[in-house]
Amino acid sequence: MNHKILIVDDEVNIQQGLLDFFTDETRFEVRAASSGEQGIKILATFSPTVCIVDMRLPGMDGNDFIILAGQRLNNCLFIVHTGSMDYVLPEELIRIGIKKKHVLEKPVADMTAFLDLIQHADNV
Repeated sequence: MNHKILIVDDEVNIQQGLLDFFTDETRFEVRAASSGEQGIKILATFSPTVCIVDMRLPGMDGNDFIILAGQRLNNCLFIVHTGSMDYVLPEELIRIGIKKKHVLEKPVADMTAFLDLIQHADNV
């Protein structure tokens, strides 16, 4: 399946690394946002099937972005991408289907971990 991916991360190097990785994979259409608010604006013209979301963002945090985006998107895979070693999934995110396996800690040494999650979602 071809996917549309939205990356929401304010760290320029992380965002660019993810953009480069997914752009090299020709089956993906990719957009990026540096804040939750910017990500919500992108949803007006772009309907991602996958959102990779940092938790610590300026303004709206990643949890709030996922909750709002989840209300607008059907069947979107949300991948939490966080530098926090002690991140705990809030109940609101668990209720919309995010599981511990959807949380990847920065830095992700093997970027194929993202592909594995996407492929697994395709096969479910």
